[in-house]
Amino acid sequence: MSVNIRATGWDDILGDIVVKGSGSNDPTWASLVRGIYAYQFSASVMNECWVTLHVGHDYKPGTNVYLHVHWTRVGTNTGTCRWGFEYSVAKGYNQQAFPTTTTVYFEQAAHATSLTHQIAEIDVGDTIPSTNIEPDSIILVRVFRDAAHVNDTLTDASFLLLCDAHYQTDRDCTPNKNYPFS
Repeated sequence: MSVNIRATGWDDILGDIVVKGSGSNDPTWASLVRGIYAYQFSASVMNECWVTLHVGHDYKPGTNVYLHVHWTRVGTNTGTCRWGFEYSVAKGYNQQAFPTTTTVYFEQAAHATSLTHQIAEIDVGDTIPSTNIEPDSIILVRVFRDAAHVNDTLTDASFLLLCDAHYQTDRDCTPNKNYPFS
């Protein structure tokens, strides 16, 4: 059986935002637009949440993964919002233990229009390397706004809408559901 190859493209690994539920670093569940709520991250203290990402069987071997957040804010301040990702990734099927975490940051100026949907993606040099990634790999991520950092100049609270990862695809599936996949 062969792999169903297609042209190289891009896809998203989606994950649910998980908040501890008690603690000084939890974001606030707050109204964003009328009856729509989202997690609000403080403009003055660090807030954090967690996301688990599962790499699909259409992943292109040997390519990196780009973590990013979808976010917005109520207000018109155009200061810079500093987001951080602390992550650990491991292959499945008893091949690896989760290694020590890596932390990367990215900063993005807020759009002048309130409630603009923004996407902030890590730089090429900060991508998750392909070394430990294959189908069924798990990426554990702590997402946080580093609001107390000098580079975070956004005086508005920010709302995290989604945390996910871009990855390259080159197939519809793998011939085997388990390791080894080809």
